[in-house]
Amino acid sequence: MKFKSSVFLAMILGVFFFSSLKAQDGFQYYYQAKKLMHQRDYKKALELFDKLKKEFPNSKYEDDAEFWSAYILQKENRYDESFRRYDRLKQKFPKSPWVDDAEVQQIGIAEKLANRGKKKYLNYLVERVHSPDKTIKYQASISLGKLNDQRALPGLRQIANNGDIDMSQMARSLIKNIESKQVKRSDYGQIKKRLPSRDGKKYKKFPVKQPQERIKNPSRAPKIQHPQSGRHTPQSSGSGNSGKKSSPMKGKS
Repeated sequence: MKFKSSVFLAMILGVFFFSSLKAQDGFQYYYQAKKLMHQRDYKKALELFDKLKKEFPNSKYEDDAEFWSAYILQKENRYDESFRRYDRLKQKFPKSPWVDDAEVQQIGIAEKLANRGKKKYLNYLVERVHSPDKTIKYQASISLGKLNDQRALPGLRQIANNGDIDMSQMARSLIKNIESKQVKRSDYGQIKKRLPSRDGKKYKKFPVKQPQERIKNPSRAPKIQHPQSGRHTPQSSGSGNSGKKSSPMKGKS
């Protein structure tokens, strides 16, 4: 009876030790990957993070590995891939403490890609300015403000009134830039409306000819009449002196 109890206890301890060993191995991957990342050996670090997720799918470090994998891709300017990795983290681990950080990083990526003309990332920022989370809302408003998008103004005004000193100053500067651009567009529109057109109905653009295009035949160009000066020197009437000016020194004693 005692022998059976000892065997049973050994089995339990063996299972516990094996589980602990697996968890420890998962930690070793994570630790080594973080070390490589700080050494900026991003390629090897990313390989280790992916290896951790593959070999230890239930590891408590799996969400950490997902976040840092996305971060490495971001550092390597692989923004689209990084954005998707952050999305995967939020979907797979919605309660992870890394979710908020992932959201902030995505806002920074969205700003860069929206500035390159990728509309879906601009839409992402527009959605985030309505977030109930103030941190996310303010970050998105600042990023959208840097793109001179007037939809950032409500959030920027809140930051200007309620944020810390640095954030408030940044928000006021962005508000000023956006509003000045709005005024310029408005002024241009008013000027455009006032400009006359030939038919009197709407504004038309007329091409401005270059100087060489205005007079195609120089012989037909109008003669330019210079104003008569009261101090011009009269010409001599003699044939030998025709066209020559008399010297101002002659005739002096």
